[in-house]
Amino acid sequence: MGYPWGIAFGRYGVWAVADHTNHCVYLFDGEDQLVRKFGRNGTSDGEFRSPCGIAFDEDNHIYVVDSSNHRVQKFDIDGNRLLQIGSHGSGDGQLQSPYGITTHNGRIYVGDNGNHRVSVFLYNGRISTKGTDRGQLYSPSGLVTDVNGFFLVGEVSSSTDRVSVFDHAGVFINCFGSSGSASGQFNSPNGIAVGLNGSIYVSDYGNKRIQIFTN
Repeated sequence: MGYPWGIAFGRYGVWAVADHTNHCVYLFDGEDQLVRKFGRNGTSDGEFRSPCGIAFDEDNHIYVVDSSNHRVQKFDIDGNRLLQIGSHGSGDGQLQSPYGITTHNGRIYVGDNGNHRVSVFLYNGRISTKGTDRGQLYSPSGLVTDVNGFFLVGEVSSSTDRVSVFDHAGVFINCFGSSGSASGQFNSPNGIAVGLNGSIYVSDYGNKRIQIFTN
């Protein structure tokens, strides 16, 4: 791999990795054997430019954040492209350098980094209820749904290194963390995951560590 960025687990043990610099996706089976690789550098259907986040839905469809093409692409488990979600711009349903992604209850939540918001789509690609308003977030990166059904967003900037929490209607709940190197502070929290016990794992990139928080 070149620069593996996003990783996601689907049903039946399959998992996938988005390779940022090789502009492709690797799909593995439950025994960690490579099943297939799909995608290449480009702007056409099924091609990528700097893929970042990746997620599965309940039917094992794969959603890849095609960051430099300002879109999300949806694939089946065989690597066949099904549809494009979003387009370049700042209007509703448009994206600007998206990074993170998660799915929950028929909806896709995309960390719209350049537009400083989370955009929400249905699995068919249509825009859903607005996720967050512009100005509520700054440079959202990592994105995950927690055990309570809230979505957590890592914000990456010198002034707002934190994790913000929203409900699925886009209502702000709270946030934690600040810029710094002390315990509980962040320097570019660009990855978030939730453990089986509900603990929240944050990849604190600039501080070269993982921090774990109770829910």
